[in-house]
Amino acid sequence: MKNSNPYVIRRFPYWVAPPEPHETFRDIEWGVMEVLSDDTLRFVYEQPDQAELEKLIKHLESQC
Repeated sequence: MKNSNPYVIRRFPYWVAPPEPHETFRDIEWGVMEVLSDDTLRFVYEQPDQAELEKLIKHLESQC
């Protein structure tokens, strides 16, 4: 029988909670969002890749 356990397709930095009005993107806690092969999402409480996080924060800051 085929193994039907979902596997990770993609991982990216994601905030635990969005910033409050007095906070910046650098003040908040970050984790990792995983996209699984069964089209579900899973949040993981672990430090994201620093280069990826910095790239995301710079992008978000440019949108404000």
